[in-house]
Amino acid sequence: ITLREAPVYRVRGKVTGAVWRGSYSDLDLFLVPRADAGGPMLGKTYGRAISQRVGGSHAVQPDGSFELHGVEKGEYELVSSFQAPVARVAVSVTNRDVEGVIVPLGDIVQLSVRFQAERETTGLSCAVLVYPLDNDPALADMAGQTRIDSALIFRAMPGKYAPMVRCQPGNWALKSVR
Repeated sequence: ITLREAPVYRVRGKVTGAVWRGSYSDLDLFLVPRADAGGPMLGKTYGRAISQRVGGSHAVQPDGSFELHGVEKGEYELVSSFQAPVARVAVSVTNRDVEGVIVPLGDIVQLSVRFQAERETTGLSCAVLVYPLDNDPALADMAGQTRIDSALIFRAMPGKYAPMVRCQPGNWALKSVR
């Protein structure tokens, strides 16, 4: 690990809208550098995302306000989540603190995923990572594992998503998604 000294800033703002479960203080906030957008799915790494992620578990106060410290200059995506992302906003940090960031919570929908095989099979297990297409996908929004012909339920923001699927044992490829 190599350290360097760099100027850091604060990002302050407020989460608004209805929380679908729990309260504002149950939300997590993550500030992910946009340079890492795409993650392993698009050939990028999480080097900067891991070293510069600030916020984390319960960074939001009961009234919805938040203050993130130690943020370097750069372009970020601020992700609010509660078991799955519930809001995303772009944040640009220049040579000063950023004030008044509004993170509007949107509707949450239920996404049901069921795997089916073209032929009869037993013991097949599938893992899925679901990446958002409406934003710069730095991390998968949803992940899970299930057996063939079983349902996997996700809660997500409305939008477009791309699945990355891996099933075992055997060699299986994704044929269709609907």
